[in-house]
Amino acid sequence: MKKTGFFLLMIIAFISSLFSETAKEREMQKLEMEKALIDAEQHYNQYLSQLYENSSLDEEIITEKSSPINSDGLIIFFIIATIFVASLIFIGFFWIKQQKIYQGQLSDAVSTMQSQIFEEKNEVEIPFLSKLQKETVADELMVKINNLFSLPPEKTILETDEINKMLLKCRDYGKKIDEYTERNRVSLQVAELVLRVSIRLGYSEEDSTLFYCAALVYDIGFLKLDKDIFLTEHLTDDLFDKMKTHTELGQKMLYFISKKYKPIFLDAISKHHENLDGTGYPNRLINYEIPYIARAIRVAESYLAIVSKRSYKNSMNKNAAFADLRKFNSRYDKKIINALEAII
Repeated sequence: MKKTGFFLLMIIAFISSLFSETAKEREMQKLEMEKALIDAEQHYNQYLSQLYENSSLDEEIITEKSSPINSDGLIIFFIIATIFVASLIFIGFFWIKQQKIYQGQLSDAVSTMQSQIFEEKNEVEIPFLSKLQKETVADELMVKINNLFSLPPEKTILETDEINKMLLKCRDYGKKIDEYTERNRVSLQVAELVLRVSIRLGYSEEDSTLFYCAALVYDIGFLKLDKDIFLTEHLTDDLFDKMKTHTELGQKMLYFISKKYKPIFLDAISKHHENLDGTGYPNRLINYEIPYIARAIRVAESYLAIVSKRSYKNSMNKNAAFADLRKFNSRYDKKIINALEAII
């Protein structure tokens, strides 16, 4: 009995110890959970604190970006603005200096041309113009040339200088052509009539001046022909065929003309013997296949040929000359004939 009781006590003690260890373990687990909760709460508070600090920093950055230019920025801006203004002033003074130099060159060129015009105006033999009318024509030409050199806003100094050189070169060639062919200033007279007709028809001063230049050299191909051909009063068919080649030869002599102006000169040289009715040469063009410059030269040259006294014919007066032009009006541009009659 005693042993049985002892074993029972031992079993009860073992079971009690088991329950007591379970209680301790639960107590330990509880403590660990409480500690974990405390740690989690601390970590959470640290996270909130960091988040708040980052938010404050972002606000400071945004405030800096949105704030007005600081003092350093103002200084840099002032320095850049000062350099920019100084550069503009320097460029302005340089441009004014260049303008004065160039205007001096233009003035010399215009003065030279004016003296040439005044020297020649009494020698220009446009038929049926009085001495006073001839002086008026020369004065008008001088005004147009002066206007060309007035440097309008849309034209650069380089372009104006280019036209100035081209004009002088064309005048020189016009004189050479007339001397070589022993004609009485035909190139100059045709060019002056073309200029005045173009202005009458409403072309701009620049275009009219370009037409004037082209009309000065429309017969430049004659310089490549044998000079004896111009001394022959009556041309044979063979000589006339050689004469007609000047419209082709002249196209190869425009080295002194800028590429952008060359089409006008090529039209003047190659097409000034074309007729509206297709009876002209070299390509038998009709109507408005013939450009304006060629039609204008055709009328001006024909008028001068009619009114000029030749060895094989007498000259006509103004009215008879225009009547003759209108008799062959299928060849000529009527508007150009009317404009020419209005200025003669």
